[in-house]
Amino acid sequence: MAALLEIDLTSCPLITNSSIPSVFKHCGQLREFRLGSCSSLTDTAFVEGIRATHYDQLRILDLTAVSLVTDLTLQTIVHAAPKLRNLVLAKCVNITDEGVLAVCHLGRHLHYLHLGHCSQITDQSVIQLARVCTRLRYLDLACCTQLTDRSVVELANLQKLKRIGLVKCSNITDGAIYALIDHRAVSCTLERVHLSYCVNLTIRAVAELVNFCNRLTHLSLTGVPAFLRQDLQQFCRQPPREFTPQQRQVFCVFSGKGVRELRTYFAQYAVAAAAVADAVADDPLGLMAGGGLGPAAMAGQLALMHHDTEDAAEEENEGVMGGDGEGDEDGDAGRSEGQGGDDMEL
Repeated sequence: MAALLEIDLTSCPLITNSSIPSVFKHCGQLREFRLGSCSSLTDTAFVEGIRATHYDQLRILDLTAVSLVTDLTLQTIVHAAPKLRNLVLAKCVNITDEGVLAVCHLGRHLHYLHLGHCSQITDQSVIQLARVCTRLRYLDLACCTQLTDRSVVELANLQKLKRIGLVKCSNITDGAIYALIDHRAVSCTLERVHLSYCVNLTIRAVAELVNFCNRLTHLSLTGVPAFLRQDLQQFCRQPPREFTPQQRQVFCVFSGKGVRELRTYFAQYAVAAAAVADAVADDPLGLMAGGGLGPAAMAGQLALMHHDTEDAAEEENEGVMGGDGEGDEDGDAGRSEGQGGDDMEL
């Protein structure tokens, strides 16, 4: 067993604390250990199992929904396996800031961290995480409901960040989006952004995110009121068949071709907005254009003109565009959203 490198015990609820110490004792070269949904495990399994031994080869540890473990487990694991690269703690509901601060000791070794549904953590630990784990590429904070824009402002400094999950972080505002945009490194690396149920976001901020992040291939905005409008949802992919009518009504996920089309659409509206601004500048009283209409009405007329032009072009090219054809569900993000069941875009 000493040569065993990977162990996957996912969804084995009968696994108990008594068996884990044997694994650690006999598998000193272990590189990957998956214990997702082993719901009977507690801190004892890890504190007694690891003790003073070091596991320098351990790179991946998945504790999804091992909900009885606490910060003590994280403190023990980080000390014993200081080179962990991927750590999945989704639905470890007893984890607090103290546990995340322990994870911070992994520093530049940590690339992938899933903290979905760890609702006790606050800006305090996430800010520290962003400052010391500078090679993070993937971070999921879904349902970490105490987090605010302050966390995202710090996370925006991560120069390798490719995927950020903020689903149901309801305190997030446009300020967080502008923080991501303002850091050129992140705007050049971000590929997947999950903002479903961040209900305070506006179209203006998200439009800038889409325009500045050229590598963006996936954007989820399910349940965001500003995006529950037909002209934007025309670029969304279809909701899963098993969704209820209510879930379908709020579903809003852009991927692949849909992101590119959304970017083009926003760019066209930027041109229209510039035209409105020019017209208002030339006619400060709003009396000339549109038969004496003010700026708001002028903008509405331009929007209608834009829709008419777009509809004509669509009829002319009907049948050319076809379906999305670009499933953007890469294995990494798809798996992570399945882990813990937190990020399914309802």
